[in-house]
Amino acid sequence: MRWPFRKKPPPLSSPEPDPVPLPPQAGTFLCLVQVGDDESGRMVSSEVLDRLVRATKDPALETLDEHFGAEEWCFRIRTTASREGPGACFALDVAIPPGETAAGMSDLVSDEFVRRWQAALARYLP
Repeated sequence: MRWPFRKKPPPLSSPEPDPVPLPPQAGTFLCLVQVGDDESGRMVSSEVLDRLVRATKDPALETLDEHFGAEEWCFRIRTTASREGPGACFALDVAIPPGETAAGMSDLVSDEFVRRWQAALARYLP
């Protein structure tokens, strides 16, 4: 699992360069992936929610790292989760590698996170 080794970006006031240098033609975008059911009314414990988030995020990032050939495609991720539902929102800052498009990457990322979330739900909330 390589996720813990991703570098956090420096604070905005830092004079340091960006943590992931991008080629001039490359772009970035914010990919929001929302998973879960906020209308179910089901409540889970914090421990179960943590397991669901880890069982979604870590394998999804690992699979996508293999697909894109490196970790640099996603240079920051923020997660907001709710015990009610349960549900989570993953906000990924994505660098578009050569040969990819924002729309194509967004679809791949969303599909992978949703697939992993569904598998985690089946595992932890049978």
